[in-house]
Amino acid sequence: MMKPSFWSAFLVVAVLGARVEAAPVLSDYVILAGEKVTVGGGSLVEGLVGTHYTNAVATQFAITVAGAAAVNGDVRSADNVQLNNGADITGNVIHPAGTTINMGAGATIGADVVADPELPALPAPSMFSSGGASHTGLGNGATLTLAPGSYQDVILGGACTLNLSSGTYYFNDLGAANGLDLVLDLAGGPIAIYVTTRAHFGSVDVFLPNGGGPADIYLEAQGSGTGTYNAISAGGGSDWVGTAFAPNGGIHFGGSSCCSTFQGHFWSGKHVDIEHGVNGNGPPVSVEQSDWSTFKSLYR
Repeated sequence: MMKPSFWSAFLVVAVLGARVEAAPVLSDYVILAGEKVTVGGGSLVEGLVGTHYTNAVATQFAITVAGAAAVNGDVRSADNVQLNNGADITGNVIHPAGTTINMGAGATIGADVVADPELPALPAPSMFSSGGASHTGLGNGATLTLAPGSYQDVILGGACTLNLSSGTYYFNDLGAANGLDLVLDLAGGPIAIYVTTRAHFGSVDVFLPNGGGPADIYLEAQGSGTGTYNAISAGGGSDWVGTAFAPNGGIHFGGSSCCSTFQGHFWSGKHVDIEHGVNGNGPPVSVEQSDWSTFKSLYR
């Protein structure tokens, strides 16, 4: 039997000792969009940001990080990236050959990596139907408590409270004016909210009286449209927790002035627009330590 050469043995040792970074999966992305992503002035997004948007126009940007805004993590973009004055991306900016990074005065990035961004596909829209009782025309300051189930339209006024408990909810339209307290009781498990058209809030604060966190909350709104149509929106002063997914429309979060926060994920088949003065975070990108079995699986 032929003995392995020094170099072949060296290659095996080198590979086994290396750290193999698999392409990030959907759950690694704090923001992932089918079209453009904007991080507004003075905002901070902590985690991985990506977009599938492509356009063969030099003045079009798949991702824009506005003045004095920052992404604390990597950016993976299928097209051009724009950093305005004083913007910062601390990690790698990974973009294909033939695309560019445009840097304003004082803008910084961790590294310019010309490569396939290896973006994951967004999920298909969930299959569901809504319908049932409507709760509309409620005055300011009202409190509404709903059991899991199916509803038509639920539209609240200003400074209202909506209490939901563990389970699955279906709405045709879900909305409120400024100052909604969305109280999610996760004592019995996660809460999933499915909306046929749109989820729209003047502003919303999420409260978790019995613990839990972003992984326990899921919102999917399937409205579609053109231009700036948003399937999910919440204005300035909002504090969101959970995954928000708009397969057919955009997501707009925050207002033109301080301050809003989010913990979790914003995924959209269209655009994700993070407004001014927003602080948001998602999970870190996982890095897998390789061993012989994982090395073999990569090359089967």
